[in-house]
Amino acid sequence: MMTFEKKIAEFFEKNVLTIAFATGLIVSLLIRLSAYSFISSDMSGFLIGWFGQIEQLGRFKALSVQVGNYSVAYQTLIALMTYIPVDPVYQYKTLSVIFDYSLALGVYFLVFELKNHDRKIALLSFLAVVFSPLVFMNSSLWGQCDSIYTSFIVWSLYFFIKKKYPVSFILYGLACAFKLQAVFFLPFLLFSYVRKKDFSIFNFLLIPFVMEFVCIPAMCVGRGFKAAFSVYYYQTGSCDKMYFSYPSFWALFSDLKDISLSRDFIDGMKIAAVLLTFSIIMILMCVMFLKKFTVNEKNALYIAFILVYTCVLFLPGMHERYGFVYEILAIAIAFLIPKTVWALVAISSLTCITYGISLFGNMNVTPLMSIINIIAYIYYIVVLYKSSEKE
Repeated sequence: MMTFEKKIAEFFEKNVLTIAFATGLIVSLLIRLSAYSFISSDMSGFLIGWFGQIEQLGRFKALSVQVGNYSVAYQTLIALMTYIPVDPVYQYKTLSVIFDYSLALGVYFLVFELKNHDRKIALLSFLAVVFSPLVFMNSSLWGQCDSIYTSFIVWSLYFFIKKKYPVSFILYGLACAFKLQAVFFLPFLLFSYVRKKDFSIFNFLLIPFVMEFVCIPAMCVGRGFKAAFSVYYYQTGSCDKMYFSYPSFWALFSDLKDISLSRDFIDGMKIAAVLLTFSIIMILMCVMFLKKFTVNEKNALYIAFILVYTCVLFLPGMHERYGFVYEILAIAIAFLIPKTVWALVAISSLTCITYGISLFGNMNVTPLMSIINIIAYIYYIVVLYKSSEKE
């Protein structure tokens, strides 16, 4: 081997992790770029139309009215994008892809903090997120915005673990400003408030404050004070089925998706489902209180994961993308408890299948898929219960 060859070999040997990580970043980005040309029915039927409507209404002036059924915060970002002379499909997807990497960075810091500052494991967790099919399918293939609010929740959890509570609640407020489903993280914060007793209830006021703050541009052009919340009220009222393309508990009963069922019956079942979910959450919390679970660093991740999972699994009207938060937290948990990897693969596979259902319409959610999801949920409860630290 010649001298220059030895130097090259030594360089690669010394920097193998850096090179591998950089290569992973490039490949993950190329995967996303390769999916940019795909246009989903949501993109063609809604997002592109909303972009054009906002542009026609005067860009920022369009914030004075509700366009589409997404949040005012997201509508504000669309208004900003209308000033950029680039295909709106690429803009939507690029926005979500940016938050893919913010999300992965948040998981990196979570794992780094909880895995005794092991940088190698943390880097692997970062790559696990950016290479997760459900992450790049959601953003670069579908053009959805779930990585945005989930990124804020993951960072909120990280700063919560670091006991920087105002920062945590501000970030959670941003998550709530972008997506209604961020509310699934709220039970964790409420439980922690009662159990930890080391932060003020006034931190919760930061949530609506931030939601209103991001609506200031819309208010400046005449939007009402209630705009940050009214769109969510509309979304909750538009649910006319017990489940959509998510294998929830209610997918065990396939007849509940029958379009011939009366709205009164569905409304009654929805109330029962909400009460059931509330009851399960209260049971879980009571067990954690009685067993004196500490809300320390690792337990915070475990408790947040289980409570979010419970909400999505048992609430009515769940879509396939609503499990995005707990699916990402499951990746972090897999690096702390390796035996949960099979459950992570199971729930991620279910999500990829349900994404395929929505994107390509090739099948329906089946009771078997729901059973697999419930088994994974029970397994996580057992494993995390045994792994959690108590006083």
